[in-house]
Amino acid sequence: MIITGAENVHPVVVEEALKDHPDVVDVFVTGAPSKEWGERVVAYVATGNSNLTGKDLDEFCKGHPRLARYQRPRHYMIVGQDELPYNPAGKKLHYVIKERARKDFPDLP
Repeated sequence: MIITGAENVHPVVVEEALKDHPDVVDVFVTGAPSKEWGERVVAYVATGNSNLTGKDLDEFCKGHPRLARYQRPRHYMIVGQDELPYNPAGKKLHYVIKERARKDFPDLP
């Protein structure tokens, strides 16, 4: 659960919405610390298109029918699929990506 402002955001809901984009291969959504909001929603996205940008993904999320405005990620990291952490059984290791987000986004507004 990501708590941003007074809103609760379920990462899996945002991940499923981002997977609807045709160029998204895999995605992890987590919260990064924010002085103003408590946490900010961030997404680590593996794509099949090297030209896909965070701005493209943000526009996609703005128009997605299952995402409220507060649920969309405010920051995107385009990563290789091998950079997304899974355990040997194939389960997502969200705690690993959360630690990475703390390092990648140390002081978000």
